[in-house]
Amino acid sequence: GAWDLVADIAKSTSDADADKDLVNTTTISSTAPEIFENEWEAANATKYVLTTGNYNEITSEEAAIIAYNSGTATAVVTEVAAANVYIAKLRETNDYVVIEITNVIETISDNNDKIEFKYKKK
Repeated sequence: GAWDLVADIAKSTSDADADKDLVNTTTISSTAPEIFENEWEAANATKYVLTTGNYNEITSEEAAIIAYNSGTATAVVTEVAAANVYIAKLRETNDYVVIEITNVIETISDNNDKIEFKYKKK
């Protein structure tokens, strides 16, 4: 699955990559097959920075920009865990999104694993 952070809608594999800011690429661990590597990547130019900031305390675009500029931007996010906070810079624009991972659900017996998140933008 994928998510469009601009239009606020889910995207499928048949949708254009240009609209996929967050694509779930969770895979099975190569060293421990019972464990999933929780991760996502942007199919477009969106970049992410993991921040130590608190989701509720990043209340302005200026605060999001400061948090984004204090880290290393990447298109691939690995080791996603609940309570992680990321700042996304959308598609080489000056638009930012603050994302908090609210839950990571891993199920060993099926393919129903998921990463749950909430986000805010201007």
